[in-house]
Amino acid sequence: MIYCVNISREINTSQIRNQDVNKLRDLFRIELDKLESDFTTYLKKKTTSNQQYAESCEKLLNKMIEVNPTHEEIPAVPIGTVGGPMLSFSSEANNRYLLSFNYTEPFVSKERSKLSHIHMANLHGTISNGNAIFGIDDVHLPANLSKTQKGCIRSFFKDIRCILKEPNTKLDEVKKEITNNGAINVIKVFGCSLGDADYHYFKHYLDAADIIGGNSEIGFYYTGDKKNSPVQNVYSLLERYSIDRGLSDNLFQSLQTSNRLTIESLD
Repeated sequence: MIYCVNISREINTSQIRNQDVNKLRDLFRIELDKLESDFTTYLKKKTTSNQQYAESCEKLLNKMIEVNPTHEEIPAVPIGTVGGPMLSFSSEANNRYLLSFNYTEPFVSKERSKLSHIHMANLHGTISNGNAIFGIDDVHLPANLSKTQKGCIRSFFKDIRCILKEPNTKLDEVKKEITNNGAINVIKVFGCSLGDADYHYFKHYLDAADIIGGNSEIGFYYTGDKKNSPVQNVYSLLERYSIDRGLSDNLFQSLQTSNRLTIESLD
């Protein structure tokens, strides 16, 4: 809706048909840059004025760390957004890593140092660095497009926009640590829709955890008492992953049978 409103002020429908594809791409990209900038300003204002934000995020993360399925001696790493979607993983003992789909950094202040065992990075940039991005995943790229059209759409992929924005060195460091620390024992997910836009993240870390052939565990967490939607979303995610990996059965049943799958509320 925001795109449509902004673009309609500059070109009408008949003009769009006459626009060069690259010019139209550039126009969308300018509008997206504006949206990201406006969103960063808005989010910075909202989080600064909310004194309870960091405390609420800390409590939520602690719940994720303490809750099953992780064995007491095995740490976990979250993926998703703290205060929103997030994904976490556990690797070696005493190593926890948090990858956030959010744009805030509620655990970086010194007064939150008791969470220093958490290595946190933001997948899509931060408001503090001014490199927050919006984008799409390559799953949204239609197959029947010309080479020029595909090239234009690729410029809106999240991974490409992340590279074109300011470097996210913290994310690079955390990814390297996760890789160097060996096997992932536990993955914990909170607040993610588990939709197509973020599928490649889950595919990568499910592979890294050897979720099919190993003994790693995965937990999906939410707030509230509506469990049907999270269960359906988890089933769809694991069904797609099963198809990608050529499994005859849905991984959902296998993990459930081996007691390596948890779906529960944090309330």
